[in-house]
Amino acid sequence: MVLIRGDLRMMQTRIFATLAVAAVAATLSHSPWAQQTQEKTKLSNFEVTDGALEGADDSLSAESPKILVLLTSGVTGDIFLRGEGLKTEQRDWNVSDGRIEKAAGNRLMTQSKEMRATLKRNTPQQVIVNFAYLGPSREVSRLGSGEIRHQFGIKLKAQDICNLVYVMWNFDTQRIAVSVKTNPGQRTHEECLDRGYINNIRAELKTDPPALRVDEPHILAADLDGQELKVTVDGREVWRGTLPAMVLQLHGPVGLRSDNVQVVFDYSVDPS
Repeated sequence: MVLIRGDLRMMQTRIFATLAVAAVAATLSHSPWAQQTQEKTKLSNFEVTDGALEGADDSLSAESPKILVLLTSGVTGDIFLRGEGLKTEQRDWNVSDGRIEKAAGNRLMTQSKEMRATLKRNTPQQVIVNFAYLGPSREVSRLGSGEIRHQFGIKLKAQDICNLVYVMWNFDTQRIAVSVKTNPGQRTHEECLDRGYINNIRAELKTDPPALRVDEPHILAADLDGQELKVTVDGREVWRGTLPAMVLQLHGPVGLRSDNVQVVFDYSVDPS
């Protein structure tokens, strides 16, 4: 997935599959992104879901003030070292709380006050989520502390609800929060409740994501290799560090979590 917003130089090739454009004046096929991939995109590579993408195969242009297109073939990024990313569908998910629904444009969405889900199969711990925040959910859910938090993010190594890694975008604080929840021998909410969180994980790099606005597309990506976690937003690294050694003992799929938000999204994984 690639987000292009004014300055194409801010983007990196590691995000693939979705191209969201605002006020684009230059041609896409000659962008720094296309040059870095060593592969020129063509009109036939894209499926346009909003606005208009025009031109011949050797020169593409966007005249609309805002367009959203899906890169369907031809170019891949380097975040998935073992193949192209695979976009998930509603049927791929085990949803333990809330709902994941189908949305327009072959996308997914959640409107539940809280949503917890994991993929039905194991994949490498590498995820890209292209999403837009639509606003708060109609109903309100409180955390165990009583706090009302608006957040959306990725679950990694989700062995069960008591033992997993979270990469959450907190919309209230406008920050990325990484935490490990560990409760050996426990696996249900009734057993562990909100205990076992390790929140103050030291990061080698930590910076705030861009300001979040309703209906704006963003790309959240997480890559966990052993204990080493890297998180990017819109192609820019926002968190990098080493997780506690206990994560090596966790075995489970990737997943999603949301609290008090409505979000439309595409969730892509390494298919290997």
